[in-house]
Amino acid sequence: MTEYSHLHNPRRSHATSTYLSHVSPSKKLMRGLHIAMNFSISMILISLSNDIATNPGPTCNFSIPPPNVQGLKISHLNTRSILTKIDTLRLEMKDKPFDIFSASETWLKPDISVSEVALPGYSIIRMDCQNKIGGGTAIYVRDGIPFKTHSDLMNNDLENCMIEVLRVKSKKLFICCIYRAPDNPLENYLSMLSNIILKLPNNSELIFIGRTLANTIKQRLSSNIIFSCIQLPQFNSTFEFKEIDVASVFKQLSTLKTNKSTGLDGISARLLKDAAATIAPTLTDMFNQSLKSSIFPKIWKDGKVTPIFKSGDRSNMSNYRPITVLPILSKILERFVHTQIYSYLSENKILSESQFSFRPKLSRSTTLAFFTDTILDNADNGLITASVFLDFSKAFNTVDHAILLCKLKSFGLDNNSLNWFESYLTNRQKKTSINNVIQLITCVSWCSAR
Repeated sequence: MTEYSHLHNPRRSHATSTYLSHVSPSKKLMRGLHIAMNFSISMILISLSNDIATNPGPTCNFSIPPPNVQGLKISHLNTRSILTKIDTLRLEMKDKPFDIFSASETWLKPDISVSEVALPGYSIIRMDCQNKIGGGTAIYVRDGIPFKTHSDLMNNDLENCMIEVLRVKSKKLFICCIYRAPDNPLENYLSMLSNIILKLPNNSELIFIGRTLANTIKQRLSSNIIFSCIQLPQFNSTFEFKEIDVASVFKQLSTLKTNKSTGLDGISARLLKDAAATIAPTLTDMFNQSLKSSIFPKIWKDGKVTPIFKSGDRSNMSNYRPITVLPILSKILERFVHTQIYSYLSENKILSESQFSFRPKLSRSTTLAFFTDTILDNADNGLITASVFLDFSKAFNTVDHAILLCKLKSFGLDNNSLNWFESYLTNRQKKTSINNVIQLITCVSWCSAR
């Protein structure tokens, strides 16, 4: 109010009126023409600038036409629990972004928030599992791509996500991510899907994204819709144990080092090596029976712990390093299991490329070379490298067995394999040996799988 009063001060108005009364009519005319010319020039400049409205002000209804979207990069993964892989996906999508990324078998529930499974720079459309375990689909759309979610074309029984990519002067483009659970009959599924397709406008383009089901739909359904099917391989196939042959067991026995310590079963490496040809068939049957029945023999679970003195005060327990010796036969079976599951993880590229050590040709020396090379590359590009080093005391003892089994399940291990690993991890005992005399028996704690 003070500023308004100042601008309309009576004294200032009176002084202005007195000044104008002494100006000649010709000067008034010239001043008016000058003001009109300046106004005209200003309007011409505004019009030529092409980005300033000639009559600016609030607008109540406007729309920006979507760009002509062409050449979409689309990717799909059968994730088998996307929540456990979201960190990896975020890293991968950061370096190699797709326009549209879809996922089947997300295993998401409504109580899982969007932020937990969000990808930076993407919008997410979800169809979560409602009343069962497994299933679910999702579509991620990169920011900047105009789209519309068609909830009216999404069905809980179909477990499908449907979006429309908005394009200018082009046919309507619909993208549908689908997943059919094994217990959902194919004919029933196709019937429900056909009802969805009938709701689409004629001459629309429809892209199905999925596994083998996508191609089946193209063959079985017919309508006025232009079908395109993206049939991509599963993120990981199902793992199951393969039968062990006698020749492999004989090779393991004949190459044993005879200086290996003997476990609590009392069977030495020398005995196993010398009798390899005789006992190989029987041991092969035992190993295969263990894998088929999902039972790891109890006698092979018990380890003999021998405390080895390091240095310092001998009365201080922390100055001893515990060395656990397991039965040699258990180590042979473990080696066969390791070979099979490592081959599966490698073929399906499940292991991270950044994981070094305990892998062929990826030793600690390779880690140092990779780390040094990364620092030098960043320095050449004017970047700063920040590193965080973590050292876990008794790192392998910190592994939660329940979480481990859940991860193995998400990697595609079948029920028989999972039950074998559960048997392998449970009901173990450590028996402390001092001067070849068992002094203490300790049960290894384990929490049940959730």
